[in-house]
Order: sequence, then structure tokens, then C-alpha cells
Amino acid sequence: PSGLWSFTVGSKQHDPRRPVTHYREGCKYYNPQVHEAAFELPGFVRRIIEE
Repeated sequence: PSGLWSFTVGSKQHDPRRPVTHYREGCKYYNPQVHEAAFELPGFVRRIIEE
């Protein structure tokens, strides 16, 4: 499968870029590094924005 994937996050109370601390224990896939990486842009998008 292919196509465009995107998501939008917004909050007036919480900073969605900050990793969740109270769910860390016992999570198989979630960790702070994965959380932060979810907000990184691919290189080609970063270059377009910087132009």
C-alpha cells in the first residue's frame, strides 16, 4: 500500500511533543524516543520548508 499519511494534534492544555511519562512502564512499543520521532519530518519535507 502507498499514499499520503498525516495526522494533526492540538491541545490548549498539554504539549503533544512531550513524551507521556505515566504510560511508559509495561509498554511493548511506546517509549520516549518513539514519541519524539513521531514528530520528525522526512528530509525532503524539511528541505521544502527551509527553501
